[in-house]
Amino acid sequence: MNDDYLDFQHCAQRKALLIALHHGATISRSRNVKDAPFIVRVKNEQGIVPAGLVHELSQEGVLRKQDYPHQFFYTLSARGAQVAREANSVMA
Repeated sequence: MNDDYLDFQHCAQRKALLIALHHGATISRSRNVKDAPFIVRVKNEQGIVPAGLVHELSQEGVLRKQDYPHQFFYTLSARGAQVAREANSVMA
């Protein structure tokens, strides 16, 4: 695959995740399973999120990590809410 296609795919995944988070989605990951996938849940749907994308958004301050005994949860930070609103308004 060429790099332009991969960049486009990454941007599309990022925008879709931001829009889902804007509409109340959460991202979680089990602490007890080695290499557990990141799961995004919104309403009654769920899917797997690439770990690199979660790490990237965390490093940018878009996601806020919350530690619980058996899971990590990621939600939008205040800065992330603004970024998600902008991504959502572009789609409208």
